Amino acid sequence: MSKATFIKVVKRIAIVFTSIVVLLVISILSIPYIFENEVNSKVKSLVNEHITGELNYSKVRLTFFDQFPLLTASMDDVLLKGAEPFKNDTLLAAKKVSFGVDLMSLLKSKIVIDKFIVNSGKINILVDSLGNANYNIYKSSPADSTKTQDNSESSALAFQLIKLEKTNLHYEDRSIPLKIEAKDLEYEGKGDLMSNIFDLNTRAKIASFSFSFDNELYVDKKSIDANLLTRINTNTLSFVFERNDIKINQLPVRFRGLLSFISHGYHLDFKLKSQESTLAELLSLVPNNYASWIKDLSVKGTSEVFVNLEGDYIVDNNKMPNLSLGLMVNNGFLAYKQSTNPLTDWNAKLRIDLPALNPDSLQIDLKQFDLLQAISMHRATLQVYTL
Repeated sequence: MSKATFIKVVKRIAIVFTSIVVLLVISILSIPYIFENEVNSKVKSLVNEHITGELNYSKVRLTFFDQFPLLTASMDDVLLKGAEPFKNDTLLAAKKVSFGVDLMSLLKSKIVIDKFIVNSGKINILVDSLGNANYNIYKSSPADSTKTQDNSESSALAFQLIKLEKTNLHYEDRSIPLKIEAKDLEYEGKGDLMSNIFDLNTRAKIASFSFSFDNELYVDKKSIDANLLTRINTNTLSFVFERNDIKINQLPVRFRGLLSFISHGYHLDFKLKSQESTLAELLSLVPNNYASWIKDLSVKGTSEVFVNLEGDYIVDNNKMPNLSLGLMVNNGFLAYKQSTNPLTDWNAKLRIDLPALNPDSLQIDLKQFDLLQAISMHRATLQVYTL
């Protein structure tokens, strides 16, 4: 074969190959437009089949570019109302809610959705004084068709990822009463979420987290950085928090526990403990009103904090879990604005118990409180039992 002939053959092969690649790319990029109407109608059908809340959105669109190379179905300007008695209150509002779609499922009777992503959202979870929640929007299946429904759903939903981006969360339970505010939440949960038993790996960051109980503010606008592993059993409706490392502002803590649903309530067994923390990291949790004072404080020493919550929570029986809190300070040093008379050798051991979350049963045990100021040593112990 001559050189000229060889070059002609190579050129023809290159042209054919390039044409095939271009045709393939055009075909792939045209898939969203070919199936857009079908996906739109099927998403509406799935929503109507499985939820009771009112859902509104401007449009469903398909694209490869939001989560390339995955095909993504996105609903713009989403507004979801809650269940009774909160049907007029917003459960979810978002600039965009996206679903990862299995390409092969487009050729079948059901679309397989394996990813759920909320962007620029507002989640508003409400529970009234009787325990009714606005998130109970999922339609239950008739007992005689449970198996059929399960098979149908498993072919339609196969969640592997739940992601929240730039989302605000408001949680208010008036039956306890408890309130949580989370601003600028970045959350990513991975696992086989449609299995009966699965591990959920979670990464979460919150720019501003506030927590109040019984109208008392305990955590005020603190940042959260969490890496969590949770074992979820949907058969028994239980959540085992196996390995959970959390950083609250500067304080690193470890959280373990169990949450399981029981008749008319929950069983709780939560244990939170700080991990090799300094006294300065502990003081980073003080309310924002005192933050400027803390900034001018020179701090040394180590600390340890624990919080335990254990027992049953049943509203109908007015049954509440037991709460225990503890604090230890070792070799503490405090000097305000470079004071020449600092507080040194601060050692303390404090435990507070609140059985059944009842203030009338409050128990305080200050086993140790030692503090050296200049040449004066101060020591104190205290025990308080409310009958």
